[in-house]
Amino acid sequence: MLPSHREPLSLRIRFVPAGLPLGMADLTDLEARLHAWLVASDFESVPWSTAKAAKAFTSKDAPVSEDDVRQALAALTRKVPQKIQIRYSDGHMHVAAEE
Repeated sequence: MLPSHREPLSLRIRFVPAGLPLGMADLTDLEARLHAWLVASDFESVPWSTAKAAKAFTSKDAPVSEDDVRQALAALTRKVPQKIQIRYSDGHMHVAAEE
């Protein structure tokens, strides 16, 4: 039900730290690191490998599974769709990202 003209509208205001585009502030640590890694990498011309990404983000203290990487990549397409492009070509997935 829509509020009547007599009821004040309440607005939800979200403050984003200076320098962060809307959406970037919502990224988890893994999503933010994956985004930065994608920006620095060349998966637009080199095929993407989920297994290699999981290995790159795994440390002794914090293992990262292939499913974790797939979930983070999917989250990036929802949270910052204007900053990531995924395409499928010649049987391989290619990912491009920008800051």
